[in-house]
Amino acid sequence: MREDTTVSALDSLYLANSIFEGKLLQAAAKYPFTVSNFFKSFDDEPLGITTSADGVLIIYWWDTLTGGTQHAYSCVAQYKTAHGIKSVSPASPNKYSCSYSKIYSLKSKDKIYYLAVYDEILSYHDRCQGIQIFLIDKDDLMPAKLIKTQTGLHSKIDYLYNDNSMRDQNWENELTYHEKTQTLTIPVALENGNLTDNYITYKFNGEYFIKLKSK
Repeated sequence: MREDTTVSALDSLYLANSIFEGKLLQAAAKYPFTVSNFFKSFDDEPLGITTSADGVLIIYWWDTLTGGTQHAYSCVAQYKTAHGIKSVSPASPNKYSCSYSKIYSLKSKDKIYYLAVYDEILSYHDRCQGIQIFLIDKDDLMPAKLIKTQTGLHSKIDYLYNDNSMRDQNWENELTYHEKTQTLTIPVALENGNLTDNYITYKFNGEYFIKLKSK
């Protein structure tokens, strides 16, 4: 029996994504100037670049085109430490991969936490949006469990929704962190995924984000 030596387009995509991720990790760590002035050629490419206001944390993400109706993303995080610039491929908050749209910051005592808003495309209309809290501890970028719920302490919180429910509505409702008041508002979705104009509020009390009320 002859060995199958054919190469599929999907195999080529996986290989191309793996090579690109490796080169991006290497460049992000090797060349410190890229943390403030990354490759301008990416401006015209489908590469998402999300940066914290202080420029300490940058997350690069792209759609690998290896998924179907459920999109598959790859991410590379670049961040500053006392010992220089580091890079890592952060684990996804959930079992599905995600993109990142915003990075907020929270200063508490002698630490700065980074709250990254992530989005997952699970099917044609099923979506997930959440926020992942990171902390740069020495040379490591790690999840920080600051969100206190009935099930314990967590480094992330999210909600599932159907994007069809966003149509023909006169309101806008999405996950938002308010840096001045240190409050996190999370939309309420029904069991069928339809979003409502209600939300849940978590407020930082100096140690944890604590649920305040529903509105």
